[in-house]
Amino acid sequence: IMGLVSDAIEEENIDVVQTRHEQPAVAMADGYSRANGDIGVSLIGRGAALAQTGTALGTAVNRGSDVLILAAEYSHSTPDDSLQHKPKIKKFDQHGFLRNILGEEHVVDIRSEDAVIPDLEEVFRRLRVGEGPIAVQIPHDVLGRDIDISESNGGKGDAALKNNGPTIRPPDGKIEE
Repeated sequence: IMGLVSDAIEEENIDVVQTRHEQPAVAMADGYSRANGDIGVSLIGRGAALAQTGTALGTAVNRGSDVLILAAEYSHSTPDDSLQHKPKIKKFDQHGFLRNILGEEHVVDIRSEDAVIPDLEEVFRRLRVGEGPIAVQIPHDVLGRDIDISESNGGKGDAALKNNGPTIRPPDGKIEE
């Protein structure tokens, strides 16, 4: 799945802005959405990393920004006892955290590689009609799997993914340097 993200970034000429902290990553996605009327996307790690986004997520909710948060989760195939040696924050209830900030209907949990493409298509559809922000959680075991996109989208393959994608780059007149 991460390969799919990397391919999309390369093929669609998507600009990636790296940050040193999770909160400004979400704040920049929020600002991008509000400045351009488009979808801002932020990739966030699990546990403590997601917890750091609270203020920026709250701002995006208050502004009704069309922001997509893609958050990693611990593998659901990992037994809870394997986390016993981890600090409590590693067992952080991500879904509960996101639900409390965004609302239950704005948290999407993807549990299999077969659900990635259709669920993300639905999330982008909802964001395009102003239902943001939305957080999508994907466990690490799913993130590491391959997806055959030739069978996704009703057999339409790559073209269906490319044609339905949001415009990521803002118009040149909207960028201040």
